[in-house]
Amino acid sequence: MQPTILDALADGLIRVTDEERPRLGKTATPAVFAVFASGSGQFLGFVTSEEIAQAPDRIFADLVPRMVLPCLERKTSIAAALTLMERENESILPVVDDDGAFIGAVTRPRLLERLLDHYQMLSATLEEEQRQLRQWSTRLGELNQASRTLMALMAHVEGEEDMAQHGIHVLATLLRAHYGAVGIVDEQGRLERFFVTGIGREDIERIGHWPKGKGLLGVVVETNQSLRLDDLTRDSRSAGFPPGHPPMKTLLAVPIADDGKVYGRVYLCDKLNGEAFTEEDEVLATTFAHSLALALIQSREQAQRRKAEQETQRLLNENRLLTRKLFRAQEEERKRVARELHDELGQYLTAMQADLAMMSSLSAQCHPEIHRCAQTVDALLTRFHDTVRSLIENLRPPLLDQLGLAEALEELVNDYRSHYRKISWKLTIIGDLGALDETLGITAYRIVQECASNIGRHARATQAEITVCESAACQGEACQRHFGPPPADSDSVRLLIKDNGVGLSSREAKRGLGLLGVRERVEALGGVFSVESQSGQGTCVAIEIPSQARP
Repeated sequence: MQPTILDALADGLIRVTDEERPRLGKTATPAVFAVFASGSGQFLGFVTSEEIAQAPDRIFADLVPRMVLPCLERKTSIAAALTLMERENESILPVVDDDGAFIGAVTRPRLLERLLDHYQMLSATLEEEQRQLRQWSTRLGELNQASRTLMALMAHVEGEEDMAQHGIHVLATLLRAHYGAVGIVDEQGRLERFFVTGIGREDIERIGHWPKGKGLLGVVVETNQSLRLDDLTRDSRSAGFPPGHPPMKTLLAVPIADDGKVYGRVYLCDKLNGEAFTEEDEVLATTFAHSLALALIQSREQAQRRKAEQETQRLLNENRLLTRKLFRAQEEERKRVARELHDELGQYLTAMQADLAMMSSLSAQCHPEIHRCAQTVDALLTRFHDTVRSLIENLRPPLLDQLGLAEALEELVNDYRSHYRKISWKLTIIGDLGALDETLGITAYRIVQECASNIGRHARATQAEITVCESAACQGEACQRHFGPPPADSDSVRLLIKDNGVGLSSREAKRGLGLLGVRERVEALGGVFSVESQSGQGTCVAIEIPSQARP
């Protein structure tokens, strides 16, 4: 606050009238007299004791200058008063109130003295503020370092226990407290876990049990407010210490809270320098406790997320295992039906065709109508026999069981070469496909069968390339580009099926009935399915299926 001229009013100013001559004492200190008119009370001017002493024979009223002096208002600043004195060449000026009544006078030395005092006070204040700023800067630097330490703990420390234990050690070190503790509470606010620093293992064993959260320890959770005591033993809420507990005096307790929810509290006792905890300590501890609250929240969210992910993965693995069993059961049923069709229905058809051949031969000369009818039925049986053979191959390709996946795929592609002669078919097999389990082998066969059928019937392509490889042997540029490096923890089969046909729209690529069935089968086995296609630029289907459900 800037000083005013009221702070610099001259001491010892004597008020006299122009009709009373002051009696001068024997003091060596010169006096200043403010002279007023005896009748009107008007201020006339100043006379010093020296001036009076030098003119003992003159009338006192004649000593008064009776000149109009500029008056200073009470609100005038010291700087403005000094400027006015400089301009008027005066060393003393009167001061009046808002009504113009005389209050006192100020002198140049007194004004300069007050101004110097003010500057010295400002300098001292500024120096103190700078000292506090340096102190706060140091403390904030420590807090920042502590926060970084806590963030590092969040990144490298697993679980709330380690985080709380390391966190309270960092905080106690920061605030130079001898003892520190973190209490974690449950949803009902009951003390659930307790972590300490500054108390040795022997003391902990002597105490025997952690606190129950009663007395002062429970106040912070109940009120969600900080608590700072210079002597906790004198507080009426204190429940005392159990046997073996080290004595403690000063206390700083802050809630570990965020958005009104309390997750625990932080306790600090007895600073190393023996002083009480300060307001600054409380601010720093509160900030740190809030960071710890955020860390606990994040840790719990991560734990919940990991648990949910693990449960989801468990369900996915169970689903994939069940899907594999279902596919295996389906293939076993297909194999059984195909075998029965081949063994039983095939025999009946063969026998019927033999009987018809005999009937046709016997009736050729004497019964031409029966002969023609027998030939017609024989032709129908031949077509029916071909249909049954095709059905058997679709249910369970015999070559898959007889020769394995690679040879079965070669035969399948040869069939498409004969059916779709305008398309140049290329099949590339990499690695040992015989090492794949039965479910994976039949799945790969069905996928190639479906995709090749789509190319032949719909793509209007002139070229088709089919690549089937075991992931461990898949080192080609195309495989690496579509699939990346093979997984180190499991084997898989990779299929790359490309054509240069009319391509697919984005909707057809996602919802086309044939590809949708392939996608569902692949994803049910934990595989990856992708389609790259643009209208008029061909289609590329990339598929990878693990030999076992991936974790």
